[in-house]
Amino acid sequence: MTAESQQRARIASFLQLAQEEFEAADKLSGPLPRQAAYFVQQSVEKLLRAVLEKEGIAAGPSHNIRYLCELLPDHHLLKSSFVAFDPLSAASTRYRYPNPSGGLSSPAAADVHDWLVRLRALREQVKAHIQI
Repeated sequence: MTAESQQRARIASFLQLAQEEFEAADKLSGPLPRQAAYFVQQSVEKLLRAVLEKEGIAAGPSHNIRYLCELLPDHHLLKSSFVAFDPLSAASTRYRYPNPSGGLSSPAAADVHDWLVRLRALREQVKAHIQI
């Protein structure tokens, strides 16, 4: 397998995972908003990793959206769209574990809905950028 075909395969896999995680978030958004927020974050991360892969930028193991965005050049067409999702970087812990006082945090239903709407648009931008 050539390096170019490996890159195409990785991009396709990231896009497939992003789609699956979007669908999970969409299905969970009503009954389980905490879990939906996690899957929105995961979908954004996979889209961002697809773009980084397309640009030939090694991403490393971080799951922080801001950190991954900073790997893109400042003038990159999609950078600001991804940065807008940075507040979700903490979704994997904020909404899935008790806070220090023992309570549970939950995103507002309107926020989850807004994230899904913006994520739909971002998915289309990424596909156009990658030319799929």
